[in-house]
Parts: sequence; structure tokens; C-alpha cells
Amino acid sequence: MPEPRTMPTRSILTLLLLACLTACTPLARNPDAVPASFEASLTVLHQPGDTDADNQGLLAPARFVVESDGWLRAGRGSGVSRSTLPPRVRRLPPGDRTLLWTLVRDSGLLDPNDPIRIASGNGPIPDRARPLLVISVRARGGQHAGAVPLRSSLAAPYLPMLELLHDRAWMSP
Repeated sequence: MPEPRTMPTRSILTLLLLACLTACTPLARNPDAVPASFEASLTVLHQPGDTDADNQGLLAPARFVVESDGWLRAGRGSGVSRSTLPPRVRRLPPGDRTLLWTLVRDSGLLDPNDPIRIASGNGPIPDRARPLLVISVRARGGQHAGAVPLRSSLAAPYLPMLELLHDRAWMSP
């Protein structure tokens, strides 16, 4: 039987060990939470030299980039491309990042069988009708990309993302 003086010491050591194990155990992840690594880019592309008067508002050439730290970059006009990095416009509040993540998650883009999926947001784009929305998302160690003609019915789940970023960049569509 242990000495009476060592019992409190053992109890304290046991409690400290349990506290350490609890602190070291990873917390259960909330699948709805915005991943810390979440980044997104949306680019509206046109045919070179396209001057169609119908390509206004959400159909106008534009590029939006949301960085993992919440900075929104935005640019519009004939000079935008997937390789340009537009200037920073503002830092999105956490609620806007959550909304954008929810729209991305619910759009179907993260599904490998999504009909708009392409191999890479920076790689070649399939020959599809223009204006074309190219979306690239990085989250949880994966990259997801898609390209969809904006005048197609397939674009419907992706338009709210484009509207949100137009609004947050203070660009009237």
C-alpha cells in the first residue's frame, strides 16, 4: 500500500496527464466550417475582340480572387485573364467568407462528377461557349476547378458566387 503522502502526488500527476491528453487530442472538425486554406478565383472570359453589347453586368469580363486570409482582389474589363492578379479591393468579413464557402460547397463543384469540372483552373479550358465562367477553389488540401458557359442552364448554381463577389467588390453588375 502506498504511503499516504504519495497519494495526493499521484492524483495530481494523473489529473495533469489527463489534461495533457485532452489538450493534445484534435477537436472534431465541423464539416460546414470554412477551411483555413480556402481560396477561390472566378474569372469571366470572352472571345478575343468580343464587343457584344449583351456582355454587360455579370457577363462582363471580370476576375475575382479570394485569398485564404480573406482579401478580395477584383478587376474587370477586356484585360482580365486567369493569369492576372487584380488589385486588392477589401478584406471580406468572416460572414462573407462563410457564405462564399457555403455557395461553393452547395454548388456541386467539389463533386468529382460535376459536369463543369476541368482538370485545373490554370490549365487548358475546353472549347465551350463564351462568356465562360472559370472557377478554381483550393480547400482542405485539394484543388477543384470548373468552366461553365454563363448563358447555359448549368451556370445557375454558380451565379450566386459571382453576384456575391461583384457586390463585395463594389462593382455594380
